[in-house]
Order: sequence, then structure tokens, then C-alpha cells
Amino acid sequence: MQRGSGLAADGSFFFSGSSYSYGVIQAKLDEDGVGSAAVLAFVGSMSSAALSIFAIPNSAIIRKFGARRVLIAGGLITGLGEILAGFAVKSIPGLFITYGIVTGAGYSMIYMVSHWLSLPA
Repeated sequence: MQRGSGLAADGSFFFSGSSYSYGVIQAKLDEDGVGSAAVLAFVGSMSSAALSIFAIPNSAIIRKFGARRVLIAGGLITGLGEILAGFAVKSIPGLFITYGIVTGAGYSMIYMVSHWLSLPA
């Protein structure tokens, strides 16, 4: 796959739209009394931190399996994490694992592919 392809833009669009919408989820969880606003904000911050934590392993995975496969896997992992988080809305530790770590790992894969493809060859 050639660098600079439309795949980079597709990955960035999905990543940005999905990751930046956590505030809407947090407002509803706070309204439902699942946890304090500070704890719920930490769940969202965990997914952002996972983006950086998984960056080095993901760059090695991209080189081994290719950008397209990693982008597809990242989308599937992100979707799985968000679906599982839907079942864990009453559990703060469950949200940390599902939304914070699993979804964050998927975000990291998407982010790394989109930026790896945007680099000059």
C-alpha cells in the first residue's frame, strides 16, 4: 500500500469522531450517578493515555502486518471495546477495562496507521 493514500484520512476521521465524543457519554453516566465526574473523566483519559502506551508496539505491528490489516483490526477492537463498555455502564472498573484499555488500544492502532501513512515515503 502506498503511503499518502486515502486510508490515512479514513482512519483519522473515525478516530477523531469516536474518541472526542466521550464527553457526551460521560455526561450521561454522571447524570445516572455511575460515578463522580472526576472518576468518569479519568476513564476517558485512560483511553487517551492508552493511545500513547500502545504506540511503540503498534508501530511494530504495522511493519509486520501492514497498514490496512492493522487499521481494520483497530476498528474492530475499538468497536468491541465500545460494545463491551455498553454492558459495563454500572461498573467503574469495567469501564476502565473496556473503554479505557480496549477502546484505547483500538484508537492507538487507528491513530498510528493514519499517521504512519501520512509520512513521506
